Amino acid sequence: MTGKSSEQYSEAPYSRAQHSEMRAWRRIADEVDRLDPDAGRMLHSALARHSAPLRIQVAGRAGVGREHVQRALTRLCGLPGAWEPVVVDAPGVPDPVLDADVMVYVLPARLDPTSVHPADRRFLETLDSRRVVVVVTVDRAVPGLTMPVFVQDDPNLETTITDRVAGAYCRRFEDFVRTVAGIAASPQARDVIEAALEDVAASGLSVSEPPVSEPPVSECPLRGTAVR
Repeated sequence: MTGKSSEQYSEAPYSRAQHSEMRAWRRIADEVDRLDPDAGRMLHSALARHSAPLRIQVAGRAGVGREHVQRALTRLCGLPGAWEPVVVDAPGVPDPVLDADVMVYVLPARLDPTSVHPADRRFLETLDSRRVVVVVTVDRAVPGLTMPVFVQDDPNLETTITDRVAGAYCRRFEDFVRTVAGIAASPQARDVIEAALEDVAASGLSVSEPPVSEPPVSECPLRGTAVR
């Protein structure tokens, strides 16, 4: 009996070339599994996590129009993965965990649209700007935020969300490669893993150090397709 993971690989929205690369990694995982069941189990598990659909959270305070923005963005972008509505700053409720691959944060139309509610600012300041797109329901600038802010019908919004999704797939692949690099394995299984990692390194992606900045989307292996 092998150590192959029982996790099912999901139907993430990869292109034909990316599906081919995924199949190649699964063959590598099967070979490692044959040589070292424990290492094979870890590699299959890492691959299942990598191939899972992206998580996309739509967050904001109650009553700001999150559902309306979510419906509009679904029509606009056809985003992969499952939307997760998240209410922030709810009385008597612990702060939610904003940890999705991509965050769409909704700000309300206010009588003074140049101000941001302190609760919104507090949450936004804790988020990785590479993962976040802020959507506001008025066509005004929002000063003091270090991330893009769009109205929901902005023609540039789709491109920005597409870039965020592609960047999320890129970071996920980097995490996958670093996980694979750290798997303890028998000498024969390690040879198989190292050969695969050498192929990744030859593509220009570092397998030893975390990325200093977001790599260009075109250089991200196995990145997902964000829109139809």
